[in-house]
Amino acid sequence: LVFKWNYGLTENLDLGIQIESLSLGVRAKYAFINGGENDFSLASAVGTGFSIGGSHYYGDLIGSYFFEKWEPYMGLRLVHAKNDNKEIKTNSSALNFTIEETQYNYGQITFGTKYWFSKSWMLSVEGSSIFSTSSGLLANSNLFAGFALGYKF
Repeated sequence: LVFKWNYGLTENLDLGIQIESLSLGVRAKYAFINGGENDFSLASAVGTGFSIGGSHYYGDLIGSYFFEKWEPYMGLRLVHAKNDNKEIKTNSSALNFTIEETQYNYGQITFGTKYWFSKSWMLSVEGSSIFSTSSGLLANSNLFAGFALGYKF
């Protein structure tokens, strides 16, 4: 379960928090191109957070195109993570990655779409995958899928 809350300081700058099952983080997002309906948007975000036994920081590049009620999007995230415990290993049928170092870097690519029921309510569906950008993280089968219900004030 994930909770995200973002507040628009200006038309192009948002600040937000994210709470996941075992982590808490903050982020800022800036829209370089803030397209409206039937237009392209491009944004960048930076964030940091901590969890039980670790911390991370990241940078995102996010693009989307809004037309009618649909908003397909794509994101690229680069992450630096640090774990206090070197013995973290995960190996299941859905996920297969091993963390061999206490600090490592990885990337994540995400494809998804939002469907806006109204100007305020939306449903999003997405898929993503992580990839190693440094030694210390071995990623094999790692496809993630998710969906979200969102409300925009």
